[in-house]
Amino acid sequence: MAEFDKLFSGTKDMLETVADIVCADYVMKQNDTVCHGAVAEMGDVLVPVLEQSLLDPDYFCSEFLGQCSSKNYYFFEAEGYVDTILKTKPANIQNDNYLNSLYQSIKGQNRKTIKAVHISDVHVDFLYAVGSDAKCNLPLCCRAENGFPTDPERQAPKWGSYLCDIPPTVLENMLEFVKSDIKPDMLFWTGDNSPHNVWSNDNPEVTEATANITRIIQAHLDSTNISVYPIQGNHDTWPVNVQDFSDPYTNIPINGFSGDWLDWLEPETIA
Repeated sequence: MAEFDKLFSGTKDMLETVADIVCADYVMKQNDTVCHGAVAEMGDVLVPVLEQSLLDPDYFCSEFLGQCSSKNYYFFEAEGYVDTILKTKPANIQNDNYLNSLYQSIKGQNRKTIKAVHISDVHVDFLYAVGSDAKCNLPLCCRAENGFPTDPERQAPKWGSYLCDIPPTVLENMLEFVKSDIKPDMLFWTGDNSPHNVWSNDNPEVTEATANITRIIQAHLDSTNISVYPIQGNHDTWPVNVQDFSDPYTNIPINGFSGDWLDWLEPETIA
């Protein structure tokens, strides 16, 4: 086993180097800046997981090479786990059809209806610049850093462009429409607020995105009777897709914007 430990030493640096090369050569040939940033950002999260699972010397020797006899590993199937959990639930939801059964039970009743609006994945870019390059060589364009082309076909228009996230004016205009035309009883806001520059953002930037959008929603809807129910999405913590709840109050973005939601959610919900 000592030989395997030696072989797998330095795994993190090796995996990050390989990932960087593969990304630059096959995924983002036009601009390797994205690869360097994304690999560096996600390396600290993904590599330890691989080192403690697939690339763990004991696991690799036992499961891939068949040269070691380890009883520490077994295959875990999510579907089987769900079935086990459902068996412990009340009879009316054991078949995982609670909502269908609920709708069937109230079918035909003359019930009061509630009008709700659901917004999600707004990905507002507060650095959106009208006239900037909307067809740059990055996954996210329409920023001043992309330059200002003279070709009208490349210039970012007022209301957004396909390769860009939306400017704040789009969100504000939509909220005014919701308030004046739809007039819902409640609004569900299910996150994914920050722009898609996931290779270069950080905790403060991701936190500020949700805080800014919170202020915009409050400015447009606080004078109404519309109840707002927010929750963060996978782009609202950093790095993207990573939410660590192993210790209370250690998630920086959630700590940053949860206090802004006290007007909408009860304290115990925030906690």
